[in-house]
Amino acid sequence: MDRRTVVLTNDFHQTSVALRGEALPGGEMHLSARQVKRAGLELCCSDCRCSGETGARGHQHWAFIYTQSDRDNGGLTLSPLLK
Repeated sequence: MDRRTVVLTNDFHQTSVALRGEALPGGEMHLSARQVKRAGLELCCSDCRCSGETGARGHQHWAFIYTQSDRDNGGLTLSPLLK
């Protein structure tokens, strides 16, 4: 299984987190439910409402795509944004 690193940021708290996800075809990557939870905890505090479950806020280099499989298991698929 190939792994890739993605950096998510929160521009409100000035925080960032690097996560290693599973590389998928087409440049996409998958993050597990545990990684999504970790990102949310590292990017934003638990009682703050500045962002969604990933804790990411502001410009990201990835589009967040929730597939049916992701909805079922709590994970997340990321697709690179075109530059």
